Amino acid sequence: MHTDTGNDRSFAAIVAEMKEELKEIAQLRIEMFKAKVREKIKILKIAAPLAGLGIENEDRKTAAFEVKRWRAQQRMNRNRLAADTDGPQPRAVINHYERLGIRRSS
Repeated sequence: MHTDTGNDRSFAAIVAEMKEELKEIAQLRIEMFKAKVREKIKILKIAAPLAGLGIENEDRKTAAFEVKRWRAQQRMNRNRLAADTDGPQPRAVINHYERLGIRRSS
């Protein structure tokens, strides 16, 4: 049986070399990760204020819509009140008021 590998290094030396290579690989991966994180942070520093402006603008649009909706609701309520005082109501409207517990003045 042939056991000579032609290598003068011991098993401990091979394991130590593998350990060093593993450390180098880990350090390389960590540096790559840090570089990616730095790049993403740089992008976020630019994008975050712009996104904030977009959200603020969207909030303004939503607020404006809510005001318009509120005003339309107020107009509808005024129209209903005006209709309530214009004379006799259909039976369905009277039933609706009764279900709500509202007594109409006749």
